[in-house]
Amino acid sequence: MRLAQSFRVKAVRPAKHVTLVLRDGHGMQESIDVAGPGGKIRVAVGRPGRRSGVWVVWASHNKSDVYVASRVLGGTQKFSLHESGDWRHQWVTKEKAQRFTGQDGRVIDQWPRPPAGPGGWTMGLTIVVPSDDVLDFDDDTQPLNGVGWIGEPPSGSAVGFNVVVAETNRGFVAVQAGVPMDGFVLADGRVVLVVVSVFPLEEDARRWLDQQRSRALEGARGAMSETAPGRRIALFGFDSNGNRLVWDLAWR
Repeated sequence: MRLAQSFRVKAVRPAKHVTLVLRDGHGMQESIDVAGPGGKIRVAVGRPGRRSGVWVVWASHNKSDVYVASRVLGGTQKFSLHESGDWRHQWVTKEKAQRFTGQDGRVIDQWPRPPAGPGGWTMGLTIVVPSDDVLDFDDDTQPLNGVGWIGEPPSGSAVGFNVVVAETNRGFVAVQAGVPMDGFVLADGRVVLVVVSVFPLEEDARRWLDQQRSRALEGARGAMSETAPGRRIALFGFDSNGNRLVWDLAWR
């Protein structure tokens, strides 16, 4: 798919199909049909045996709640972007919360759905994979099929998977250095898009991430192996605009 500078989503048949129109700076245009209602998207950086974590974005066919989780954490934690506007990062069950925190409360983080931006786009969650955190490991059981694989970013940069909830028929929305890789229609006619971008990661940011990784590993010392090929660290936070994000880091 070509890198698009601007594009729009346009409803063809409400709640069933949407046409995603991409137009680049030279006026070249392509159209992609997006199915629904409901769907599931799996995305990762690299390839089996050398990759990031695999992330899943999904929604059912009859509700417009959107869920995001790491494949290895899906049975423990998830992000819930509820249609009501109550957005959460939470434990999947009270039993999981009790096991890991000693309390029954499921909510880890809770925030209201942000106001829609230009063209009716609302940022849901961003997963960031630094180039240094795409590593080789043996005995990977992740198959090639069924995942949208993104090429490794250049050294000193990172890939961002941006989960966006978009309204339809709102005209073109400018996107700088990003492109939608997949999407599906929700039951209420809106569209979930996974928009991929690549950006430089400053030395200060890489140093800070290494510090956070060391703290996480120190906290897990004794509970897990010193060397754990294929294991990942999910560092949760938010950016300067309050948008929630997850750093997908290697266990190293």
